[in-house]
This record gives sequence, structure tokens and C-alpha cells, in this order.
Amino acid sequence: MSEQANWLSVVTRRQFFRFLLLGTLAAAINWLVRLPLSRFMPFEVAVMAAYIVGMTVGYLFYRHYVFPGGHAPMGAQIRNFVLINLIGIVIVAALSSVLANQVLPNLIGAKDLREALAHGLAIGTSAATSFVGHKRVTFAR
Repeated sequence: MSEQANWLSVVTRRQFFRFLLLGTLAAAINWLVRLPLSRFMPFEVAVMAAYIVGMTVGYLFYRHYVFPGGHAPMGAQIRNFVLINLIGIVIVAALSSVLANQVLPNLIGAKDLREALAHGLAIGTSAATSFVGHKRVTFAR
């Protein structure tokens, strides 16, 4: 591997590590926000509302700390960020619902714990595809 290719892979690894670290923090905020929302709205709606909060935090983190050199205008970045995350929200909402209502009831009887675990597992499903989408589209140089 050439020195330039090796350097690029180190940069990409560091960038992906920052993406995962800050994405985990945004996901934790997403997950925590859903807990009180579930008290006054259906689980699936609370998951989607919490996802929007986590997505907003993620955009701010990624724009400033992971992909700071993106050249697209902010409006285009936000549009692309939302479009990429729309795929994620559908996956997270659907997977959360399937896990909470079909897979986990036989393993975990407590509804609140089952929903928390289902939502947490579903949030983690889109990290790699989101990284590629945001690197290549949202914050492309």
C-alpha cells in the first residue's frame, strides 16, 4: 500500500471513530428522549420523535467534529442529511416495533424494558451506511 493510501486509511479510520463516538452520543440522546415521550404517545411515534431529536444533534456533531470540510451549502447539507436519515428512521422504527412486539415478548416480559432494548438495538443498525452516506453525499468535499 502506498504511503498516501495508508495515510488516507488512517484519516478515514479516525473519522469513522469520531463518527461512531459522536453518533453513539447522539443515539444515547435519541434513546433517552424516547423514554419520557412514551409516557404520552404510542411507542412507535415516540421512537420517531426521538429519532428526529437525535438526528438534529447528530447533524450538529458531524458537521463540526467529523466532516468539518464539507463544501456544500448548509441548506444542501441539511437536505442530504435528512434524506439519508429518512432511510434510517424507517429502519429504526420498523425494527424497533418488530423486536418489541414480535421477537422480545417471549424473552422479556416487562414492556418498558423490552421497548428500551428493542429501540437501542435498532438505533445501532445504521452506523456504517450512515457514515458512508454522510461522507460521500452530505458532507462531501
